[in-house]
Amino acid sequence: MGGDSLEGANPDSGPSGSLEVSRSLIILARLALAALICMYIQSTGVLMKLSSLYSSGVACGFPSPADDHLESALSLDAHLISRPAATYMVQANGDSMVEAGIHDRDLLIVDRSLTPVHGDVVVVALDGQLTCKILDRKRGCLLSANSKYPAISVLEGQELVVEGVVKASVRYHRGG
Repeated sequence: MGGDSLEGANPDSGPSGSLEVSRSLIILARLALAALICMYIQSTGVLMKLSSLYSSGVACGFPSPADDHLESALSLDAHLISRPAATYMVQANGDSMVEAGIHDRDLLIVDRSLTPVHGDVVVVALDGQLTCKILDRKRGCLLSANSKYPAISVLEGQELVVEGVVKASVRYHRGG
């Protein structure tokens, strides 16, 4: 899902093309595994109840008095995943989406049940190669969110499969 994963890669171009096909197969296998894990979580009712939710938010500007009262337990599954059977997670690679707030190694929560609309951040397979881009239905292209990378035009005859809409992302601020 890096910024230049589609540019210049051709499966018929020899060793480098074969490497790209192999990477695509590995990514597809990881997506399938993530979908199976989500289905298992849904069928068993196992939730990632990780923390408690305080009834007041945390100030990101000036400090505010702490609220000593817990509001409720917070389940990241319930908060981030509304349709477990249609949701998978994948790690972003590269810097092509930084201006959309998606950085290298961020965890993307992708929902296959959402209908992609113009301007959505999506995970797509373009001629079998996976990438994360902004869907531009008006111009028929995929946009990077980094001025270093050009738009990717979807040409007649190319196979474009939207694998899902990125609903949320999780950023690691300290190694993880």
